[in-house]
Formats: sequence, structure tokens, C-alpha cells
Amino acid sequence: MEENKSKQNNVKRPKGGMIAMPFIFSNEVCEKLAVVGFYANMISYLTTQLHMPLTKAANTLTNFGGTASLTPLLGAFVADAYAGRFWTLTVAFIIYQIAMTSLTLSAIIPQLRPPPCTGEQVCQQATSGQLALLYGSLLLGALGSGGIRPCVAAFGADQFDETDPKQPTKTWKYFNWYYFVMGASILAAVTVIVYIQDNIGWGWGLGIPTISMFLSIIAFVLGYPLYSHMDPVGSPFTRLLQVSVAAFRKRNLTMVSDPNLLYQNEELDASISIDGRLVHSKQMAFLDKAAIVTEEDNVKAPNLWRLNSVHRVEELKSLIRMGPIWASGILLITAYAQQGTFSLQQAKTMDRHLTNSFQIPAGSMSVFTMLAMLSSIALYDRFLIRIARRFTGLDRGITFLHRMGIGFLISVLATLVAGFIEVKRKQAAVAHGLEDKPHSIIPMSVFWLVPQYGLHGIAEAFMSIGHLEFFYDQSPESMRSSATALFWTAISVGNYVSTLLVSLVHKYSAKPDGSNWLPDNNLNKGKLELFYWLITGLQVVNLLYYICCAKLYTYKPIQTPTKDAESEEAASKMSMTTKTPLSAIAKAFEELSGFLGSQTKDQKLRLDNFCEACSLVSVLFSCLGLAFKFAEMEYVAKVHDLVEASKTYATLENVLDRDVANDTVKKPGSHSRNLRRVRQGLDLIRALFEEFLSTDDYYLKDAASTAYSQVCAPYHTWAVRTAVSAGMYTLPTREELLQKLNETDHTAEKKMRRYIEASRPVIAYIDKLYSSRKIALDW
Repeated sequence: MEENKSKQNNVKRPKGGMIAMPFIFSNEVCEKLAVVGFYANMISYLTTQLHMPLTKAANTLTNFGGTASLTPLLGAFVADAYAGRFWTLTVAFIIYQIAMTSLTLSAIIPQLRPPPCTGEQVCQQATSGQLALLYGSLLLGALGSGGIRPCVAAFGADQFDETDPKQPTKTWKYFNWYYFVMGASILAAVTVIVYIQDNIGWGWGLGIPTISMFLSIIAFVLGYPLYSHMDPVGSPFTRLLQVSVAAFRKRNLTMVSDPNLLYQNEELDASISIDGRLVHSKQMAFLDKAAIVTEEDNVKAPNLWRLNSVHRVEELKSLIRMGPIWASGILLITAYAQQGTFSLQQAKTMDRHLTNSFQIPAGSMSVFTMLAMLSSIALYDRFLIRIARRFTGLDRGITFLHRMGIGFLISVLATLVAGFIEVKRKQAAVAHGLEDKPHSIIPMSVFWLVPQYGLHGIAEAFMSIGHLEFFYDQSPESMRSSATALFWTAISVGNYVSTLLVSLVHKYSAKPDGSNWLPDNNLNKGKLELFYWLITGLQVVNLLYYICCAKLYTYKPIQTPTKDAESEEAASKMSMTTKTPLSAIAKAFEELSGFLGSQTKDQKLRLDNFCEACSLVSVLFSCLGLAFKFAEMEYVAKVHDLVEASKTYATLENVLDRDVANDTVKKPGSHSRNLRRVRQGLDLIRALFEEFLSTDDYYLKDAASTAYSQVCAPYHTWAVRTAVSAGMYTLPTREELLQKLNETDHTAEKKMRRYIEASRPVIAYIDKLYSSRKIALDW
């Protein structure tokens, strides 16, 4: 009894939504301003205030960065398994606050740092105690990052319930806002805060971010009563291991013929399937053996190291499917990382003056990346989504997989352009006799670098947000912190790959005369453009790899929970009493079918009645979005032609007989050819409905692909098949389609079955008209 009560209480609290956003975004603004402002210029603090050698300071920050990229895995585990995202974030913020406060004190209190250098004297390096304070602060900062990075974006997305019609704001819109707010805060940090550190002093330069972090904690905690909280449900990694062990132990069992025979236990999975239950998918069938029930298994109290539910098996499958998409994001980060290294070195050799007395700091060139990213996010959210929605029918405009693909393509252009700009920069150096003067300023404006910085910003607006959205949406709901941590590990691995690539190129491009693609001292004598184009080539290969992964990717098969019985019944009654598109279509074809079933030899199917019923089907194609846009345009045009023909010809037979007499049955534009295409459209909808009803998949890609391959693909060219295949990724979800049709699962099933049964005799009648006139049907 106590256990059942516990499970019943383990649900989302009825809070969240837009009312929680001011607290979350206030926290995000202050937190990013604090973190980025604190560490963006830390290399200067270590070298000028603690008197560290440059290499030691660089290694110190690199080690801190590497640690801070790994701790999110630990923070995600704690959040998902034990503490929940709110308390993990709260503790992480406090830890980070302690780290920042201790470093700020070292900048204020003279005894906590070496004395300043005077004249030409040798600078005194930090004592062991002062270094201990530094390293302790950096370690605490890395631990704080481990709790903040995997949870902050996921916690904000938790505030929106996709299944609640009272919450119009969707998680994809939240991710746009989140990244925009984060980008604006970073922009302020790398300009205002860095300026204060360089020109006013480190006490204020570190103190302002520390105060900002304190304010972020206050803002976050104040929103506690309004937040929607996801309670922790135990270690997700333990569940994954249990499925793996159970599948291995039952590896010799024969797979069941019917997936419905696999083990299901809704009570056991209640706490980890609040947003929806994962249903069986065909991929990785060897893992399904973990859900095969044997005589040794106790289905009421299963040993999870021997028997697991389908939901738990699908959790593991979902994470495995995400792996290739995760890997594809690494090279984009590798390309992006060059902005802080070689692009920065390019900027240092170029004319950075805005006026005679003011020049742009080379490190501030990243401002153009941030501005391009922020502008792209704003344009995407306010305009591009609305335009794309007209073609795809998707509420989010395009899928996150398409969004990531666009980002990959733009990143390819960024490094390609960077190579050509480097060629021009070196030509300018040679033309002005500066090839052997690495510290001289080349009379070429630094604004030539804006395109590559800007393109990287646009790529990030598409790729990084799409990547983050992908991890949140496609991960099992009980593992969203862990999945978001993967986003940060991709960034970490991308930076490590950059380091490895630079080292390999530097080593293997060296020649006996001392020349090198990436020289240590004189960029003018190197071949940086070849390095950029090498990255471009690798990104092209990566883009092709990503396209293959995206094409083969199977979306998480989720069955969303139904609302309470009263609301479900009310919705069902409303759908049954309201004349929805499906009810009108089903009724119209039942009338045609009824007429064909009762007709005498003298009665023929009237063309105007047939066209009236077919016209109703057009709305179904428009609801399917971009994938069926071509089919919709063709279908509507053909039906319109037959409507015009009905003014001259009374029956379908009259149309065929006229074209047979004129030998124009298969002629493009003939009424008989158009009738054949309309018949194909009706059959496509029938096949789609059959596939829709045969599966509970959340996404329509597999159902629509199967229906298309059965009905239309044999008659289409390779180009059309490829375009349709690509468009399948823009199909609405099962839930979105039902909303567009104003149906529930229950009412839609009844009406779809009515259409399936009623359309068959109509389609058969049309086929018989052609075959009785010796006209083949294979065209």
C-alpha cells in the first residue's frame, strides 16, 4: 500500500509554464554573466596578477576546462537518480558561488596574491598557499559546472507539458529563448566585464560576476513554489545495465513472434513514464529478449536482472540510437574552436582600428559570432518558423534533425570562406613586404574576418540549439539530465579533437627547411588556408555521415498518456458530434460504396458525386506537410480537372470511353490519366490509414514511408522518391495530426476504418473500368 502511494505521488506537480520563466531566465542571465565574465579573461588574471608563466597558466585553464566538461556526467547522474534537477542546481550554484567568492577575495586582499611587479624586477610567483586557493577555487568551479550544465536547460524545458493543451508554448520555443538569453549574457560578459577587468581593476572585474551569481541564486530559489518538478526515480544507469544483463542471460531464447507477448508492467514503469510510455520498436531486436517471459520469471515482482519491461528496453534502445547523431556534432565544435586560436591570431596581424585612437581588441572579434547567433535565433523564431510551417505543417517549422543539418552545412561554408580570406591576408602581407615581419600590422581591415565569424554564429544558432533540443526530446524522460550532459561532452570531445588535429598537422606538415602549415612564430609563412580547407573536407564527410544517420534514425516510439476519463470522454463526444474532416470523408465514401453495392446494370457512378467526395480528401494531404506537398498539389489539380470535366461528362465511364476513342488515355493532361492519379491518391490515404492503425508510433515517418512505397514509389522517378524520402522527416507527429483533424485516437480509429472499408470498392470499381477496356494498370 505504501509503495503504491509513493508511486502515485511521484508525478509532475501541476505548476510550471510561462509563469516560471521570469525566474528561470533571470537566473540564466545572471549565471551566464557571472560564469563567462569570470573565466573569459582568466588567462590575463593568472599571468598578470598571480605571475604564472604563460604555458603553466594555459595548462591550468585547459585542465580546469577538461574537468568542467566531464563533471556534468556526475551531476546528471545525481540529478536523475537521487536529488532531482532543482536541488542539484541549487547546490551547484552555491558551490560555484563559493569558488567565485574565494577567487574574488584573492583579487581584493593583497596577502592572497603575489606583490605587483615594479620596473624590470623579476616577478614573484604565487606561493603554494596562494596556488592552493586558486586550484581549490577552480576545482569547486568545475564541480559547480557539473551540476549546472546538464540541468539548467532541462529544468527550464520541464516547465512545459507538451500534452497539455492549456500550455501553448512548446519546448522547442523555449530552447530558442534559452539560447538567445544565454548568448546575450555572454555578449555582455565578453565586452563589459572584460573591459572592467582590463581598465578598472580585478576587484571590480571579478566582484561584479560574483555578485551576479549571488543574484542568480536568489532569482532561482524564489521561483520554487511555481516550478514543475520531476522527482528522481533511481539510477538510470542501473536500469540500462539491468536490461543489458537480462538480454545477455536470455540470448539463446527464440524471439517471440508477436511483440505484444513481451513483458509490460505499467505499474512498475509509472514513475519513469509520466510523459508517455515507450512502445516496442523493431530495431535492435536482440535487446527485446530482456522482455521475454519464461517460467522462471515472476511477472508480479520481477527480478530486473532477468526480466525487464518493454519500456525499459526501449530506454536503452533510445540512447543507443542517439549515439551516431551525438558523434556527428563533434567536428562542428572542432571547427568552431579555431575562432579562439588561429582566427584570433589572424585578427592580431590585421588593421583593427575603428577610429584613429580606438581599435578593436582581437579577442573581441567573437562579438560578431554572438551577434550573428542572436540575430539568427531572433529571425528563426519570429519569421523562418512561420514560413517553414506553411510548407511542412509542423508547429516547430522544421524538425531538429533538419535544423542540425542546416547548421552543419553553414559550418562547412564558414571554414571554406576562412581559407579564402587567409589567402587574401597573406597576399596583402606579401604585397606590402611584411611576409617576414610577423608582428607588423598588415594594412587590411580586420572586418574581412567578419564573414567567417558570422557564419560560425549562424551555424551555432541552428546546430547547437537543434542538438540540445534533440537530446532533450529523444532521451527517455527519466534520463534528460544525463542526455543533456552528452551535449556538453560533445563540446569537450570537439575541443580535444581540435587539439589532436592541430598537433598532427603541425607535426606532419613540417619540412626540413623549417616551413610548416601552422608555424609557431610567423603566420604569414604558414599555410593556414590548407588547414581550414582540411577541416572543410572533414566537415563535408561528416555532413554526409550525418545525412545517413538522420535518414536512418528512428524517433523515440512513445505513446502519450491519455487525460482523465471525463476529459477523454468529452473530447470523444465532441469529435463524434462535430463534423470533422474525417467524418465528412468517411460519410462521402460510404455513400459512394453503398451506391456501387446496390447499382443495377443501367446505373453508373456519376462523375460529379465522385469529385465531390474526392475534394474532401485534399485536407488530409495538407495536414501531412512538406512530405506530401507535391502529392497534394498534384491531387488537387487532378480533382479540379475532373470537376471541370463533370460539366461535360456525366459518368466516369463517359470520360474513359471518350479518351479511348481518341487514343488519349495515357496522354499527359487527359481526363483518364488524371482519374488514374486521383485513384492513386485515394489508395495512398487508405494505405496510410492502415499503417497508422497498425502501430502506436509517436512519429508518422515509418507509417507514411511504408504507405508511399506500396502505392506511389513504383511509379515515381528516383528524384521524386528521394525528395519524398527527405520530406518524411517533416511529417507531423501522431498527436499533431489528430489535433489538425480535431480527433482523438478513439474517434480517428473508427473513422479511418470506415474510410478504409468504403474506399476499397470505389478503388476496385475504377480499376475495373480500366481493365475492362484492356488498359493496363501499371502506370
